Amino acid sequence: MSLLKMLSALLLLPALAQARPLEIPSLGGLKVPLAVSDAAFAPEKSLKLAAEEVPPIGEGREATAEDSPGFTEDQLLFIDEVAGKITDRYINTVDKKKLFAGALKGMTDQLDPKYRFKTPKFSAPKQGKAIEPENSYTFSEDQLLFINKVAQDIRKASGDSIDKKKLFYGAVKGMAAQLDHFSRFMDPEEYNAFDASLRGGYSGIGAAFEKKKIGKPLGILYAIPGSAAEEAGIKPGDQILSVGGQDVLNLDSDAVTGLVTGTEGSQVQLLVQRKDAEGRVETIPLAITRRKIEVPNLLAKMLPSGVGYVFITSFRPATKKGAKDSTTDLFLAEVQKMRSQGMRALVVDLRENGGGVPPVEMAAFFLNKEQNILSTKNKKGATQRWVVDRDGEFSDLPVAVLVNGHSASSSEIFAGALKDNKHAVVVGSRTYGKGSAQGIFKFQDGSVLKMTLEHWYTPSGQCIQKDEKGKGGITPDAVVPMNDASTAAVMDGIYRQMLNAPVENSPADPMLEKALELLK
Repeated sequence: MSLLKMLSALLLLPALAQARPLEIPSLGGLKVPLAVSDAAFAPEKSLKLAAEEVPPIGEGREATAEDSPGFTEDQLLFIDEVAGKITDRYINTVDKKKLFAGALKGMTDQLDPKYRFKTPKFSAPKQGKAIEPENSYTFSEDQLLFINKVAQDIRKASGDSIDKKKLFYGAVKGMAAQLDHFSRFMDPEEYNAFDASLRGGYSGIGAAFEKKKIGKPLGILYAIPGSAAEEAGIKPGDQILSVGGQDVLNLDSDAVTGLVTGTEGSQVQLLVQRKDAEGRVETIPLAITRRKIEVPNLLAKMLPSGVGYVFITSFRPATKKGAKDSTTDLFLAEVQKMRSQGMRALVVDLRENGGGVPPVEMAAFFLNKEQNILSTKNKKGATQRWVVDRDGEFSDLPVAVLVNGHSASSSEIFAGALKDNKHAVVVGSRTYGKGSAQGIFKFQDGSVLKMTLEHWYTPSGQCIQKDEKGKGGITPDAVVPMNDASTAAVMDGIYRQMLNAPVENSPADPMLEKALELLK
């Protein structure tokens, strides 16, 4: 390897990690025997990069990674390797031309919006240009060289103001953007924010968001009491149109959340749309200073008549190895405590809970030996089942689970497992319908590709994944409608209790009232 290529690889290349058991966040800390990657680059692969693309090194001047105006050979092969992982492992069949166009668009998106992207047309490889079998690529050699040419042109158009790492990330993000909206590529900074939010601590504005649809603004469910969002006047039903001047309509929830969160003390500019009681719409610019947010994981309390109540914000892993502060640990301790106080039944409130790590162990507390919790299936038809190996500690306890349209993923795993095994009555409205599992592919530089690898099924064999017509999710045993305003008022009261803030009025909660009625 030349000095130029070696420096390029060291400075710019996020190499794939060694193969290891894959940890799927949406299936909890369960070790699934799937290889994360092969070696990042097979040594026999070789691209015929034109010599003039790498300016000669002058006498007395050392080679640097910037000596190549485009990508290094290893970077191009890495892009191809990631494309190969997507086509091989993504849950649905992916058109390679779509991935190629996505890589190009991801790079051109780094330029000023006045530059327009057009998908180039490629004819079949000319005679003598075919790739040898042992040198096979996901993309053709012409396509890889074209990617390199676009990178060169972008850097020239920008006056070399865009570095190659940004373009590199852009290419991979562009490919990931061709997948479902649960799949995305995150650079190290974005992944750190994502991981912090999963564990319950991050710097942001302190608001709960709706599950965002592509092409729509990001809706605000409510501002957390005492947060920067509440002080700035954010109200339930507000719609975020842009963050920091960037339009968010075509971004997914994770991407917009990544823009809103950031360094503690920094300021974020929001453009918010609000509709008043008469239906008049106004657009409001807001400047909000980000704060460190530590959201409590759950609220546990005894209700009248010996009924325990636990509200869970999200399903979180332990903050560090060996710590007993995961959602499962905290939940177990609270339920054991309330049972020692004479609890005869339990309400588990999963409304507005968008998921997290799978609560497989938590569900097992309420099931009997040999009962199924969930099963998964990948694109090749390989299946796995999670089965309870002993009677759960609370398998004799009457349980009601509260859900609504924002209860998703892990919330649906828990509700589905108890409902199908007839160990709980589910109350509320139809859940969101996220029946897919994402794998995390970590790169050595800290960047991550999160990609949908499997669908999961409830014990009865139901795939709850929402389809194109919006059908999916779990239908409660007892359907109780609540509008957004009523839900926001109930959530505000719950968060005030968790944060020890004053609660002026206790709003009506028909879902909880129905659960208590069924548990009599």
